[in-house]
Amino acid sequence: MSLLYYRPLQNDAAEKLQGVIESEFPGEDLEVFYSTGNFSERLRQQSRSSCAVVILADSMNDLQSLFTLKNLLTDIRIILVLPERSEEVIAMGYKFRPRFLSYADSDFRDLAVVLKKIVELMEKDTHQTDVDYMHLH
Repeated sequence: MSLLYYRPLQNDAAEKLQGVIESEFPGEDLEVFYSTGNFSERLRQQSRSSCAVVILADSMNDLQSLFTLKNLLTDIRIILVLPERSEEVIAMGYKFRPRFLSYADSDFRDLAVVLKKIVELMEKDTHQTDVDYMHLH
């Protein structure tokens, strides 16, 4: 299972969220991306069903740039953090079909709870798939 985090390079909310994720998942490998190019390359590398992605968008422009990757994000469990609460930004955010939507001015406690649940379900699914595979062979 992979935990991917897309965030702006210089952003207080992004730093805070990364700290929350790292403290909640100390044993997990967190892969952090600062550009859509590197993020896109990583998404192309492995089965998307074994990824959970946290995206903290810096602006509407950032959201639009990320939306060009929507085909790579299709089967991925996404948690999306929006930069503001305007109708336009929220509407764009829902186009990503996130499992959870939050905002940059959040304390991220609710996000951490949701992310924990997503990771637990993914690990359970992975374990079940392994058990099913062993029974078939």
